[in-house]
Amino acid sequence: ILYKLNTIIEDVETSFDDYKMNDVIKKIYNFVWGDYCDWYIEFSKSKIYGISDTERDQVLSVAVYVLKNILKLLHPFAPFITEEIWSLLNHDKILLATASYPSVKSEFTFSDQKENIEFLMSVISSIRNIKTNLGVSSKNKISILCRGSSEKIDILLKNSHHLSQLLNIVNIDFGKNIDKPDQSATAVVENLEIFLPLEGLIDIDKEIARLESKINDIKARMDNVKKKLDNKNFISRAPEKIVNHEQKKYDSY
Repeated sequence: ILYKLNTIIEDVETSFDDYKMNDVIKKIYNFVWGDYCDWYIEFSKSKIYGISDTERDQVLSVAVYVLKNILKLLHPFAPFITEEIWSLLNHDKILLATASYPSVKSEFTFSDQKENIEFLMSVISSIRNIKTNLGVSSKNKISILCRGSSEKIDILLKNSHHLSQLLNIVNIDFGKNIDKPDQSATAVVENLEIFLPLEGLIDIDKEIARLESKINDIKARMDNVKKKLDNKNFISRAPEKIVNHEQKKYDSY
C-alpha cells in the first residue's frame, strides 16, 4: 500500500501539472476505494484481530499514515470534512491546511512485494468470480488445487492466511503435474492453473441445465443476427454504421 501511495502521489502531481482536475479526483477515488479500502483494510484484518500486538501496531500505523496522506490529497477538493477527520487523527494542533503536502518517498519502493500482492489479488478475484457465478456461498469452506510454477505456488502458501480469511479456503494442494479433479471449475492466473472442486458446493445437474439454457439463448441471438446479415435487403439498405454494429454483435457472441 505504501508503494501504491507513492504511485498515486506521483500521478496526482502529473495531473495537476497538466491541469486535469477530473483525472486527479478519479485517481484519488480509485486509490481510496480500490487499493486502500477494498484490499489493504481487508488484508489487514487478520493482523488487526490477531494475537500479535507488534503486527497489529504495525498495520494500524501504516493504515493511519496512508489515511493522513489521503486526507492531504483530498483537502483541496473537500476542505471541511478532511480538516474534521484530520483533527481526530492529529493531536499536535497543526491544521491540515498548513500541513506539508504528500511527497514520494524513495524508501517505499517495494516492487517485488507489489508484484506478489497483485498476483495474490488476481487469484482472490478469480476465485471470488467463480464462487459468485456458480452461487457458492461465502460461508462454504473450499479447497483448491494448483498446477504451475513453484514460485507462484509459494506466494499462495505464504499468504494462506489471507486466502483462508477472504475465501474460506481450508486446504491447498499443489504440484506441476497435479490432475484436474472431475466436476471442478478452473481459473488461470499468470499461467497458474487453479482448480476448485465443486462436489458438495453446488447442484451439478442444476448448473449443467443453467449453462445449457445460456448456450441456447446465445445461439438464438446469434441466429437472429445472422438472419439480418444474410439478408441482402438489410445489407444494401441499412446504414453502414448499423451493419457494422450487427457484425460486431455477431462476432462478440
